[in-house]
Amino acid sequence: FRGWSLGYSMDSKTKTFFFSLSVERSNQANTLSYQCDPNLCAVGQWLHLAAIYDGKTTFLFINGELRTSKSVCKDTSCGKITYPIPSDDGWSGATPFMIGAYNNVKTGNVQSHVGSMKVLRICKVSLTQSDIKKLFYKFSSLRQSPIDVNFYWTSSIESDIPSPSTRHSPSTSREKISVLGRLKLSSKYACRFSYKDTSVRSSYAAPHSTNRYICSIPFWPAGFKGAAMSLWACDDDLCQQSESVRPLWQRMCLRKSCGYVSTANSSAYRTNGVKTVFTFTTPTNIYKFENSSANSRLLKVATLEESLAMSSARHFVSSTGQDYLLVANYGNGRFTSVHSRLYGLRLNAVSRSLELNTLQNISSRAAYEWSTCNFKNDTFMALASFMDDVRVYKLVES
Repeated sequence: FRGWSLGYSMDSKTKTFFFSLSVERSNQANTLSYQCDPNLCAVGQWLHLAAIYDGKTTFLFINGELRTSKSVCKDTSCGKITYPIPSDDGWSGATPFMIGAYNNVKTGNVQSHVGSMKVLRICKVSLTQSDIKKLFYKFSSLRQSPIDVNFYWTSSIESDIPSPSTRHSPSTSREKISVLGRLKLSSKYACRFSYKDTSVRSSYAAPHSTNRYICSIPFWPAGFKGAAMSLWACDDDLCQQSESVRPLWQRMCLRKSCGYVSTANSSAYRTNGVKTVFTFTTPTNIYKFENSSANSRLLKVATLEESLAMSSARHFVSSTGQDYLLVANYGNGRFTSVHSRLYGLRLNAVSRSLELNTLQNISSRAAYEWSTCNFKNDTFMALASFMDDVRVYKLVES
């Protein structure tokens, strides 16, 4: 054993935490363990766990309180933590840093954490008990919101039946979306979407079945944004009381016991426990300015795809007389590494409407503005971005 490991083991009756590490004066697995009281470590309850090595002794804190400690060696100083080296039996390559799982490289066995983690912090110095208490109290409100491990919803993007059924919608849409999970028929649920100080939710309603909930997307007032989606639950008669509503756990589960029915393609279910981002889009319209002796007005002639968060657009005519539209796309509501676009423009001779044809998607990061110029018989285009170099392209027509 080399390096360090903080983990736990559990069976139907006991839960034991352990902190193991090897050091220069004791180059082996020096393990500090603590069997947790069942009331303190109840299933679904949040815990604050801290493990400390101060160069001589290891300490284990739970919820800000010291639970156990142990000297690592007999010397006054036990030295630094030692890590695997190529000469170790069966070891080669870099030392893996695992979060949420224990990877036994020699046996190939990986033991995963079943649950959630709110915060992980690794410090370069050993903390005092006062430091640890402050960190515990910072998140102590989680103790008032235990997780019901029997009921949850899942987020899946690779399944034949994705959950949620879509991850983007116009901000004014009222379309319905469905989520998968393990739900309680006697409870009511609502889809909630939040971005910073803006938060909206659907009306509370009973699930469609024990595996599926369907909600109507509420009006989103904050424009083009990538909002965090969550599912909230309440007991049937208490949904109007804010203290009675609670977020439902979003978790990973691939087993029948979670409520899924096996299918021939059941291995395609790949759910995850990271934040689910739902993108609200807004339309981008193109208008024609009409000026006459009677009046002047703007007439809408086309609408661009709603997946664009435009910074600017530029119309230009190539040396061959073809009309084009360049769109600088800042982001998609979540990421700034997206595509800006080149459109071909054509006026329909019959309807007199403007027709747009997507000619090329151009990789960009927080694009700001396009510029164009003609040099001899060629047309060049330059894209300026907030987070990237200015890129110059040559227009090649066919």
